[in-house]
Amino acid sequence: MKKHIPHKQDVRDMLKGTGLKATTARVDILAVLARVKQPVTVKDLVQLLPEGDQATTYRNVSLLAKHNLVRQVDLGQGHAYYELNDEKDDHHHIICVACDRIEDFSECTVDQLTRSALRQQPSFKTVIRHSIELFGICSSCQK
Repeated sequence: MKKHIPHKQDVRDMLKGTGLKATTARVDILAVLARVKQPVTVKDLVQLLPEGDQATTYRNVSLLAKHNLVRQVDLGQGHAYYELNDEKDDHHHIICVACDRIEDFSECTVDQLTRSALRQQPSFKTVIRHSIELFGICSSCQK
């Protein structure tokens, strides 16, 4: 799956589109998330950033997630992972529970599930986003 990697000016425009200031830390975080191939923790992000500390990075990542520029992903590891929220790239994850390998998959057929959930829960009118993570054993670990 080809990931869209925005230029730093595109990242600044993304931030301004949400009303957030395009600080160096936020631009760097979004640029790193656009570059990496899988979701990362805040600790991983701090190591990948040109400069920054864990508290500042966590604060900025939380703010970026609140404004839907970053997506928080639960990979069953007991802590949050983050990735760029590229709405052109609707994908999900399959995680090996033996070696923690993470792969993306797409072509989600969530429409039928969404309709069924909304029929079962009439107090909800619409679904605005979804997240699917599958857990299994990869072929290398199966051998």
